[in-house]
Amino acid sequence: MDQLRVAFTWLKRYHFWVLALLVVGLSVGAWFSAAAALQQQYTAAKGKIEGEFSKLRSVSGKSFMPNEDVNAKQANENREFAARVKAIWDELYNSQKESVLKWPDQLGAAFVRHLSGKSFGDPIGLDYRNRYLNYIKKRFPDLLAIIDAEELESSGSGGGRSSLGRSRSRIGNLDEGGEGGRGGSPGVDVEEPQHMVDWLDQDTLRSQMDFAETPSSVQIWVTQEDLWVYETLLTAIAKTNEATGSKRQSKAAVRVIEELSVGAAAIRDTPTAGRLYVPEAGDGAGGRGFSEGGGFSEGGGFSDGGAGFSEGGRGYPGEGGGGLPGEGGGAAELLTNRYLDTQGLPMAVEPDSYSFGVEYKRLPIRMSLEMDRRWLNELIIQLANAPLQVEVDQVRINAEGTDNFRTGSNNTGSGADVITFDRTPNISNVVLQGSVYIFNPPDTGRMEVAAGGEESL
Repeated sequence: MDQLRVAFTWLKRYHFWVLALLVVGLSVGAWFSAAAALQQQYTAAKGKIEGEFSKLRSVSGKSFMPNEDVNAKQANENREFAARVKAIWDELYNSQKESVLKWPDQLGAAFVRHLSGKSFGDPIGLDYRNRYLNYIKKRFPDLLAIIDAEELESSGSGGGRSSLGRSRSRIGNLDEGGEGGRGGSPGVDVEEPQHMVDWLDQDTLRSQMDFAETPSSVQIWVTQEDLWVYETLLTAIAKTNEATGSKRQSKAAVRVIEELSVGAAAIRDTPTAGRLYVPEAGDGAGGRGFSEGGGFSEGGGFSDGGAGFSEGGRGYPGEGGGGLPGEGGGAAELLTNRYLDTQGLPMAVEPDSYSFGVEYKRLPIRMSLEMDRRWLNELIIQLANAPLQVEVDQVRINAEGTDNFRTGSNNTGSGADVITFDRTPNISNVVLQGSVYIFNPPDTGRMEVAAGGEESL
């Protein structure tokens, strides 16, 4: 009894602290209990959310929903898209074929029937190759008529560049009143040329068309393709001159054609020239190979060390005779580096293959002109709108540097030179570098839709 009285007395004295400790203990216990319950709820909710996200990722990662109806509709969309691509391809190819890529009527209906259905590089019968030989000898004057140019005497070098100084001097001395011009002397009456354009390197193409013997099939395909491209370039120049409304050479937009190049010859003086394909050892013997280095010779052919052909090189088996029995002219020599790939680099010719692109072939071109640069935009538009579309990649104006003043004689007898003002400051040397797109016949096999809904493209 006494012990209870002592304990009650102590509890009465310290009851505040006892109650405080009891409250704290109960609070801590309640907090731990609540936290454990919340943790269980959080873990359960997190697992449910992650499970839903995992299901979503497994569905979105698939190409097609695992649903036959969705797959069928997707395959139908692919077929419709392939049909639209084919329609555009057909339109572009047929437009070029109907307006440009067709054999001339002068060759006769039998020749056209013989070539009907043939592709680039296919064999052409001997009789028809002889007929083409007779036709091509008379074709060059028609090209001159497109731009109203005078046929120059052959220089014997294949380039025709010996007339460069003469034409520049003649045109440079023309102005509205016949009183001198680019360095010309006042009071000197200069006769207006009878032709609109001077084409200085016409021997380059003319020598290519002047076959010494019956051409091979590959030579005919390459020459005719070049003619189609030359016609396109010349027609663009003619339309640009027509846009000026002038009938005089001194007022023409393009007065002088210093160079028109197609194929491998067109990529000299460009970064691409250093990337020309050079056959490796083992590519086959015979024929002529390719060499590293600079540009082409003035004679319209190729020089040793140039960006073209060198003696003693390597060709392809069987290509030394054109790749076709009984024919002359090397196919590898004509076709390697002639076309550009999708990256704009020269392509090699593969043995037994004349494929140089899927949808189209890219044939490099180069134009060096003496023209009124105010009409440059019109010329580029005409090239872009041509049936054989020309994509201009690079334009250089007076690349070597010129000015608007000329040094000439003062005609005073003192012998001293004077500076005369250039009366035609807008006449410049313009170099255009680009490529022609020649579309291949549409290949429907490349646009078929597989059973899984994916195109074969």
